[in-house]
Amino acid sequence: MKTASEEVSPKFCIFGAGAIGGMIATLLARSGATVSVVARGQTLAGLNRDGVRLVINGEMFQASVQVSEDPSELGLQDYVIIAVKAPSLPDIAKRIGPLLGPETAVVTAMNGVPWWFFLNTKRPLAGHQLKAVDPDGTISQAIPTRRVLGCVLYIAASVDEPGIIRHSSGRQLLVGEPDNRLTPRLARLADWLRRVDFDCQYPTRHLVQIVGQY
Repeated sequence: MKTASEEVSPKFCIFGAGAIGGMIATLLARSGATVSVVARGQTLAGLNRDGVRLVINGEMFQASVQVSEDPSELGLQDYVIIAVKAPSLPDIAKRIGPLLGPETAVVTAMNGVPWWFFLNTKRPLAGHQLKAVDPDGTISQAIPTRRVLGCVLYIAASVDEPGIIRHSSGRQLLVGEPDNRLTPRLARLADWLRRVDFDCQYPTRHLVQIVGQY
C-alpha cells in the first residue's frame, strides 16, 4: 500500500481565485497536490508573476500553480472546484467543458441554493428545476448533477489584492453527494482537504437540507 507521501495527487482545478478559491489553491498546492487555476485580468497577471499567496495569522504562504484564462490549456481534471459568486455560473458553464473528463467531479464551494438542489433527492419537489437559478437549463446541461459534490463553507477570508488572500477565521467544510451517499470520490476529496488542515466533515443531515439554509 502506498503511503500518503507516495500517493499520486488528483488533479485539482480551481475555477475562481478569489478569497475562497485562492485559499484552497494555496493550501492544496503547498501540500504537493497538482493544482491549476482558471483566472482572468489582474488575478491572472498576479498568479503568473507571484503564484498564489495566502496570509494566515500574519504569516504569508506562497505556492506556484499552473494558471490560464483558457480552460482548454489546463487539460482534464479529477476535481473542478468552483469558487465564485452565483452570477458567474452561466459564464463558467460555457467554459468548463474542456476540464471535464468522464469521471471529473465538480465541487460547488459556494454558498446559496444551487441548480442541483432538487435534482437528486427523494424530497417532495424531487426533479424540480430552479428557474430563478438556472432559467434556461444552461448550467445543469453543462454540469449535470451526477458530477456534483456539494460543499458548504464556514470560512471567512478576503482578497488583499489580486492573488493575495487573507484568512480571517474558520476552516470547516461540509462536503457531500447530493443524495448523501458516501462514495470513493467524496472520501478522496475529504482526505486531501484534511491533509491541508481543513476541518472537512460529512454532514450528519442530508446535504440538501444544509445547503438550503445558506
